[in-house]
Amino acid sequence: MQTLLSGQDSFLYGASMHNQRIESFWCILRKECAQFWMDTLRALKDQGDFIGDATDTNLIQFCFSNLVQNDLDRIVTVWNSHRIRPSKNENVPHGRPMVLYSMPEVFSVRNYMRAVNQTDVDICRTDCLFRDEFTCDQEMFELLLMYMLQYGLEPPTNAQEGVDLYLTLKPLVLRDLFDDATLLM
Repeated sequence: MQTLLSGQDSFLYGASMHNQRIESFWCILRKECAQFWMDTLRALKDQGDFIGDATDTNLIQFCFSNLVQNDLDRIVTVWNSHRIRPSKNENVPHGRPMVLYSMPEVFSVRNYMRAVNQTDVDICRTDCLFRDEFTCDQEMFELLLMYMLQYGLEPPTNAQEGVDLYLTLKPLVLRDLFDDATLLM
């Protein structure tokens, strides 16, 4: 898809020393955000509260998707606002990534934006999944909202509240699924 939109090869093969900026970003992303969520969710698994079935996966998505997305949005804002120091290499631009991207002419750097035709945009839209209002399977999402309303539960605002909500909702879902399954027999 990137090649479709760029009109040329959109990546290069080369030594990893040429990937310093993206490697730096991945390091910051993991240290400032991803590792925390990996540890939080791994703890649920290690304690036996997550076995990885569809119910657990839906519950994790319901309880944590918005929290993780908020953290990712925060990291993107911090990264795009940080200042890249001037380098000895005069061909390397310096400044803030968002400004470099949106106003390349100010820094006398190449503008990499390309016009694309609507047909290509439509192809991408049909091939991509876009996030909608449901953070998990729609039926499960509606069931979990019903539980939240019935039991006066609030959406989580931090990781511990997400864990607490997960641990509160899981037995309710399992009870109803188990009860429904026995009624069918």
